Amino acid sequence: MRSIFFLFSLLGIASVAAAATEDPIMCTMEYAPVCGTVQVQCITTPCEPVRQTFGNACMAGAAKATDVTVGECEATPVVGGDSDEHGCKASAGYSWDATLAQCIRVWEKPQTLVTWAHENALTRYAEVADFGYERSLTRQEAAAIIARAAEKVWGLRYASYPDNCNIAYSDESRFDLTLRDDIYSACAFDLMHGQSWVFSPTRTLTRAEALAIIMRGVDGGKKDESGAMWYENYADRAHELGILSFANFSGFDSAITRGELIEWIYRASSYVEKKNADNVLIGDWALTRYNDTVITSTWYTLTLGANSIAAKFCNNVFGSYSVSSGKFVAPALASTMMYCEWLPMTLENAFKLDGATYSVVALRLAEGATGPTMLLTITTAKGDVYIYGQ
Repeated sequence: MRSIFFLFSLLGIASVAAAATEDPIMCTMEYAPVCGTVQVQCITTPCEPVRQTFGNACMAGAAKATDVTVGECEATPVVGGDSDEHGCKASAGYSWDATLAQCIRVWEKPQTLVTWAHENALTRYAEVADFGYERSLTRQEAAAIIARAAEKVWGLRYASYPDNCNIAYSDESRFDLTLRDDIYSACAFDLMHGQSWVFSPTRTLTRAEALAIIMRGVDGGKKDESGAMWYENYADRAHELGILSFANFSGFDSAITRGELIEWIYRASSYVEKKNADNVLIGDWALTRYNDTVITSTWYTLTLGANSIAAKFCNNVFGSYSVSSGKFVAPALASTMMYCEWLPMTLENAFKLDGATYSVVALRLAEGATGPTMLLTITTAKGDVYIYGQ
């Protein structure tokens, strides 16, 4: 009884601290489990409260848990033994985590995610306490993590800034100089922009903004952002892909924590990795035919990355693209300016990728034969046909 009284005293202290300051409660990682009820929020309708195990009383207080009891939450009995359907042993504190796709103890998850972020060069911090897992982050801090994730984890590419980010932010004097290149990289990836030439580097990033940024990276472009709930299309798409569970979402307009951002990037990375593996478009292609003209020169090439495109005729065409319903979406391709002969000039002028349909066919070559093993056929909106081999 005395220990329970002491527990609630701790929670009382935590509650007072939370009310007195906007800074998050800093808790130790010492494991002294408690079970508490937390109210989760869905995007449309309220969700039922759930019982959740916390590493210690301070963590429960920080999460505003109620009905707190000493010890881990009682696990749902599993028929046939202590392990659940994933093989996780509840008696040892393990449960299945869909984000990490592994059995893990709840209190170990933050360190697992921070370690992943550190190993992928998203942060220089290797420990939860140094990383500031529960702290909110500014837009310029977020830009650094997002730009590094786009390049090192999602495999996105851009030409160079300012070519793909023709912006001179009016508040650049407020940038942390160590994060300036990251801010412009996030812009060049077409993931993170300001408004009216203002980036607002020191303003905290909201969950809605973070969600939109991540989903632009996942799907390769912006969605309709009109209306009061401008982020709704991003949220629906994230929910569809399993990147975001609305049952665990605590508000679109609130500041996102550093830990939440890393977790969402991790979830998105799992999807992007699978998408890239399934995307047979990615790679270098050589043009073999243009309409009725057979191309024998190896000069005319097409390179497709996860979201980037570079086509070589005489000039170089480059930019970003996405695919939807068997069509390319590439409304803003750029080109170098130089003199071209008749054929490559014709090719380039006809190469209108936006709205072009495509098909990829695997070729089965006779034994001993050489040549392309894959054919990519691109038909532009005006009817020109390009056939590439790989």
